[in-house]
Amino acid sequence: MKKGGLIFFLSLFVLSPSVAQSQPERMFSQFFDKMGPRIQPGDLEVRELEMSPDPVWQGQPMGFQVTIVNSSNRSGRVNLSIRDKDEMIAQANDVMLRPGTNRIDFPQTRYRFERNDYCFTVEADIGGNRIPIDKAKEFCVRRTARGWSLNAPVVGPFLVETLEMSPDPVQAGQEVLFRLRLRNQGSPVRANIRIQSRDAIVAEVNDFRLPQGRSEIEFPHTRYRFEGSDHCFTVLVDVEKTPYPVDAAKQFCAQSVGWTLSKSIRQTSIKVLSGTYGGNCGVRLGNVTDRLIAACDGRTTCEYTVDVRTLGDPAPGCLKDYVAEWQCGNNPQRAGVTASPEAGVGKTIVLKCPIK
Repeated sequence: MKKGGLIFFLSLFVLSPSVAQSQPERMFSQFFDKMGPRIQPGDLEVRELEMSPDPVWQGQPMGFQVTIVNSSNRSGRVNLSIRDKDEMIAQANDVMLRPGTNRIDFPQTRYRFERNDYCFTVEADIGGNRIPIDKAKEFCVRRTARGWSLNAPVVGPFLVETLEMSPDPVQAGQEVLFRLRLRNQGSPVRANIRIQSRDAIVAEVNDFRLPQGRSEIEFPHTRYRFEGSDHCFTVLVDVEKTPYPVDAAKQFCAQSVGWTLSKSIRQTSIKVLSGTYGGNCGVRLGNVTDRLIAACDGRTTCEYTVDVRTLGDPAPGCLKDYVAEWQCGNNPQRAGVTASPEAGVGKTIVLKCPIK
């Protein structure tokens, strides 16, 4: 039946010039649509999402361009949409996707950005079914000083490893130099970095390049006036006039014994010894220590959520526990806490100093 229909259709196409000149691609598309599905969701991959202009201001007309790879040998028409969760951002209807690379221009829109960041996904309507393409792939727009941009760097997170001062101890009014060891887990950025005590700026460096990974930062000498009984310092990283707290829960407190940072760290700060995910399943001790150090070292209290999506699965098929061990500074007393199996589904452990 299908073979006879195909022969009849081709005969009409050959014999009638008027048919041959009246959108043959659309007619073939509609005919083959009736014969069965031609593109499956798994055939499609989003390679790139671009925005023009980029950056864009609030309410400014803009367009999106999407590059989609069709890995099948079939063509077909689909409706495409760009979405932020359930909100429609832009739509392109009746788009022909051919085998190979396809670049699709969406009609201009005046979408009003209001939040600091948005993460877009691309969806295809295939046969009346709305299906995300590359569900795990998101394209994030971030607010910058020049507007919202798809090309903005991923800022942070920033993690303080150590904060030291020299001399230590220091007398009130004496010239002091601060040294900071900072880990940047985002894109390389240029930033202004400040050490603060409450709202007072203690020391700062400007236009400092923070590569991905660890940086050693030496601040200019200062004659900060230590007053009162103690001072707790925090670190701020200012990227494009937006201040980002660094380890908001991590404070470095100088006590008035002279004024010293090292004494308070020895007595009150968490020093992670090991973090083990899946010890009950035979994995090696301390297999996730680095991640626990990055999250908790130097704090007095640390709530840590165990997440298999971040840690990976060291023992597939086995319900894994999580064991953390730490001490408080140089105090040799050890403490430990265990999250029972399956810990990686979001169970939380708490590390505290001093140990009680």
